[in-house]
Amino acid sequence: IEQINLVIEEIWTYEMKVVASGIDGDAIDCKFPVSITKPNANGVGTIESPDISKTSTAQSEIINFGFRVAVIAALGLADYPLYLDEVGVQMDESHRERFGQYLVKLLESKSCSQMYIISHYLAMHGIFSESQVMVLDASNIVNLPASYNQNVEIA
Repeated sequence: IEQINLVIEEIWTYEMKVVASGIDGDAIDCKFPVSITKPNANGVGTIESPDISKTSTAQSEIINFGFRVAVIAALGLADYPLYLDEVGVQMDESHRERFGQYLVKLLESKSCSQMYIISHYLAMHGIFSESQVMVLDASNIVNLPASYNQNVEIA
């Protein structure tokens, strides 16, 4: 949970923390509350969500991503590719930008050796200076990059 919260802290623009699961006797309830502190009409307020599943789509997405990063670190899976399919779709522009910056940091720190990003947002893949672009269907892309499909063969 600590590792997940570190990821969230670097990406999210306001405080959001996953809280440890409750224990009832010998059983863990498998619900992980989320504490969210952000500005509202009355100043700054804290909201307690009873479980990760009750947060917004974008909030759940970043919490799930933090879980994946924590698992990669805990199991020593930095040499395995990280697949990100349409991640950030529900995020606003500032969160999407910060998420992209975190992805660059993840690669630069060698916490992840390869990353496959499927995205319609330039902010998600345009930040990588040495990225390779693969286009499966160019019919709905207005601005094709100058170079694409250089390292793939589509049969």
